[in-house]
Amino acid sequence: MRRILALLLLLSSGSLLAQAKPKIVCWNDDQGVRHCGDRVPPEYAKTDRERLDAQGRVISTQARELTAEELAEKKRAEEAAALEAQRRKEAEAYDRFLLQSFTLPEDILSARDERLRILDGRIRLADEG
Repeated sequence: MRRILALLLLLSSGSLLAQAKPKIVCWNDDQGVRHCGDRVPPEYAKTDRERLDAQGRVISTQARELTAEELAEKKRAEEAAALEAQRRKEAEAYDRFLLQSFTLPEDILSARDERLRILDGRIRLADEG
Protein backbone atom coordinates (compact mmCIF):
# COMPACT_ATOMS: atom_id res chain seq x y z
CA MET A 1 0.00 0.00 0.00
CA ARG A 2 2.87 2.36 0.83
CA ARG A 3 4.49 1.62 -2.50
CA ILE A 4 1.30 2.52 -4.35
CA LEU A 5 0.98 5.80 -2.43
CA ALA A 6 4.64 6.60 -3.02
CA LEU A 7 4.25 5.84 -6.72
CA LEU A 8 1.14 8.03 -6.98
CA LEU A 9 2.91 10.85 -5.14
CA LEU A 10 5.91 10.55 -7.43
CA LEU A 11 3.77 10.55 -10.57
CA SER A 12 1.70 13.52 -9.45
CA SER A 13 4.77 15.57 -8.50
CA GLY A 14 6.31 14.74 -11.87
CA SER A 15 3.23 15.98 -13.70
CA LEU A 16 3.23 19.16 -11.60
CA LEU A 17 6.86 19.78 -12.53
CA ALA A 18 6.07 19.19 -16.18
CA GLN A 19 3.27 21.76 -16.00
CA ALA A 20 5.52 24.28 -14.25
CA LYS A 21 8.13 24.21 -17.06
CA PRO A 22 8.21 27.55 -18.84
CA LYS A 23 7.23 27.58 -22.48
CA ILE A 24 9.81 28.70 -25.00
CA VAL A 25 8.89 31.46 -27.42
CA CYS A 26 10.86 32.12 -30.60
CA TRP A 27 10.90 35.25 -32.76
CA ASN A 28 13.00 36.81 -35.52
CA ASP A 29 14.81 40.11 -35.04
CA ASP A 30 15.14 42.90 -37.62
CA GLN A 31 18.05 41.13 -39.34
CA GLY A 32 16.10 37.87 -39.60
CA VAL A 33 18.08 36.14 -36.82
CA ARG A 34 15.99 33.71 -34.79
CA HIS A 35 15.95 34.16 -31.00
CA CYS A 36 14.23 32.10 -28.30
CA GLY A 37 13.38 32.80 -24.69
CA ASP A 38 10.65 32.62 -22.09
CA ARG A 39 9.09 35.92 -23.26
CA VAL A 40 9.22 38.15 -26.32
CA PRO A 41 10.86 41.56 -25.93
CA PRO A 42 8.37 44.42 -26.49
CA GLU A 43 10.12 45.65 -29.64
CA TYR A 44 9.49 42.26 -31.32
CA ALA A 45 5.90 41.77 -30.14
CA LYS A 46 4.70 42.87 -33.58
CA THR A 47 6.38 39.97 -35.40
CA ASP A 48 5.26 36.39 -35.91
CA ARG A 49 6.35 34.07 -33.13
CA GLU A 50 6.21 30.41 -32.21
CA ARG A 51 5.75 28.74 -28.83
CA LEU A 52 7.85 25.60 -28.35
CA ASP A 53 7.61 22.78 -25.85
CA ALA A 54 10.59 21.40 -23.88
CA GLN A 55 11.62 19.18 -26.83
CA GLY A 56 11.68 22.14 -29.23
CA ARG A 57 8.49 21.23 -31.11
CA VAL A 58 6.19 24.05 -32.18
CA ILE A 59 3.01 23.87 -30.10
CA SER A 60 1.43 27.15 -31.25
CA THR A 61 2.05 30.02 -33.60
CA GLN A 62 0.97 33.59 -32.96
CA ALA A 63 0.65 35.92 -35.92
CA ARG A 64 2.15 39.37 -35.79
CA GLU A 65 0.08 42.30 -34.61
CA LEU A 66 -1.52 44.34 -37.38
CA THR A 67 -0.42 47.89 -38.16
CA ALA A 68 -2.85 50.82 -37.87
CA GLU A 69 -3.30 50.85 -41.66
CA GLU A 70 -3.98 47.10 -41.73
CA LEU A 71 -6.49 47.44 -38.88
CA ALA A 72 -8.27 50.28 -40.71
CA GLU A 73 -8.38 48.23 -43.93
CA LYS A 74 -9.69 45.21 -42.04
CA LYS A 75 -12.41 47.38 -40.48
CA ARG A 76 -13.38 48.80 -43.90
CA ALA A 77 -13.55 45.27 -45.35
CA GLU A 78 -15.74 44.09 -42.45
CA GLU A 79 -18.07 47.08 -42.89
CA ALA A 80 -18.30 46.44 -46.64
CA ALA A 81 -19.08 42.78 -45.99
CA ALA A 82 -21.76 43.76 -43.47
CA LEU A 83 -23.35 46.17 -45.97
CA GLU A 84 -23.30 43.50 -48.67
CA ALA A 85 -24.88 40.97 -46.30
CA GLN A 86 -27.61 43.51 -45.41
CA ARG A 87 -28.25 44.24 -49.11
CA ARG A 88 -28.48 40.52 -49.85
CA LYS A 89 -30.87 40.03 -46.93
CA GLU A 90 -33.13 42.85 -48.18
CA ALA A 91 -33.07 41.43 -51.73
CA GLU A 92 -34.07 37.99 -50.41
CA ALA A 93 -36.93 39.54 -48.41
CA TYR A 94 -38.14 41.40 -51.51
CA ASP A 95 -37.92 38.21 -53.57
CA ARG A 96 -39.99 36.34 -50.96
CA PHE A 97 -42.57 39.12 -51.04
CA LEU A 98 -42.80 38.92 -54.84
CA LEU A 99 -43.13 35.14 -54.77
CA GLN A 100 -45.93 35.36 -52.20
CA SER A 101 -47.72 38.17 -54.03
CA PHE A 102 -47.53 36.81 -57.57
CA THR A 103 -47.77 33.09 -58.07
CA LEU A 104 -47.79 33.19 -61.89
CA PRO A 105 -45.90 35.34 -64.41
CA GLU A 106 -49.27 36.46 -65.80
CA ASP A 107 -50.11 37.95 -62.38
CA ILE A 108 -47.05 40.17 -62.59
CA LEU A 109 -47.92 41.30 -66.11
CA SER A 110 -51.53 42.08 -65.21
CA ALA A 111 -50.44 44.07 -62.13
CA ARG A 112 -48.02 46.02 -64.31
CA ASP A 113 -50.69 46.73 -66.92
CA GLU A 114 -53.15 47.88 -64.22
CA ARG A 115 -50.60 50.29 -62.74
CA LEU A 116 -49.78 51.67 -66.19
CA ARG A 117 -53.52 52.31 -66.82
CA ILE A 118 -53.76 54.16 -63.50
CA LEU A 119 -50.71 56.29 -64.33
CA ASP A 120 -52.03 57.08 -67.82
CA GLY A 121 -55.35 58.19 -66.28
CA ARG A 122 -53.57 60.50 -63.82
CA ILE A 123 -51.47 61.99 -66.61
CA ARG A 124 -54.61 62.68 -68.66
CA LEU A 125 -56.33 64.33 -65.65
CA ALA A 126 -53.26 66.48 -65.01
CA ASP A 127 -53.14 67.58 -68.69
CA GLU A 128 -56.88 68.45 -68.69
CA GLY A 129 -56.82 70.33 -65.40
